[in-house]
Amino acid sequence: MSIGDNIKKYRKLNKLTQKELGEKIGKKAITVRQYESGYIEPPTSVLIKIGEVLNVPTEKLINDSGSEISLPPVTSETAKLVEKALGIVDIEYTQEEKEALALTDALDILLKRNGYDISSFTASEADLIIKNIENMVTIMANLKEKK
Repeated sequence: MSIGDNIKKYRKLNKLTQKELGEKIGKKAITVRQYESGYIEPPTSVLIKIGEVLNVPTEKLINDSGSEISLPPVTSETAKLVEKALGIVDIEYTQEEKEALALTDALDILLKRNGYDISSFTASEADLIIKNIENMVTIMANLKEKK
C-alpha cells in the first residue's frame, strides 16, 4: 500500500473526514485528498502530525504491508533537520498566492481526471489556458464586487 492509501485507511479507521483530518494537521481537505490520492506526498513533518492524530506510528503510514522494517523513530526535530537539508520547508504564502496555487492545483486535477498531463501542452496552449483562467478570475472578482 502507498502512503496515501495508508493515510486513507487509518483516517477511516479513526472515523474522520478529510476535512476533519485536515483541520487537525493544519491543512485543507483538498490537500488531504491529494495526499491520499498520491498526487502529492506529505512532508515528513506533516506525516508525523498525521501519525500523531491517527495514533499510528509514522513507519506504519510509510509501510503497512505487514513486513517488518527497521527504522529508527522519527522525531519532529529529526524531521525538521531532514527537511531543512532537503530544502523542504513550509512556506508562508500571501492570500493571492494561496488562491493562485489552489487554482493551479484544481486545474491540474481537472486535467488529469480528463486524461491530460499539464506538461504535455505546448507553450502557446499553456499561455491560452492561463489567459482564460485570468479572464475567469477577473470575471469572478467583478461579480464579487457587485455583491
